[in-house]
Amino acid sequence: MAIQRSRRLRKKMHIDEFQELGFSVGFTFAEGSNEEVIDSTVDALIAEVIEPNGLAFDGSGYLQWEGLICLQKTGKCTDEHRELVRNWLEARQLNDVKVTELFDVWWD
Repeated sequence: MAIQRSRRLRKKMHIDEFQELGFSVGFTFAEGSNEEVIDSTVDALIAEVIEPNGLAFDGSGYLQWEGLICLQKTGKCTDEHRELVRNWLEARQLNDVKVTELFDVWWD
């Protein structure tokens, strides 16, 4: 039996129409890459893919990067967002590019 929850509670719990889907991403720079190359590549990722598509990126690393990508506002990323990020990273010839399936960023 489905539990009836108020809109306020659904929003607070990030469920139903307030569910947020995102995906994890991982990539590796070539051994010996200097800081300028790493910084400019990550800055370009944000400027060319993340910001223009209303996405947010929370990640860190040096030669090996891992992070979470979701929307800047409440909503659901799509498979198109995943492919956009994957294609951009692969076009820059980064190593070990991994993009996960979509998942609930609050509950998974």
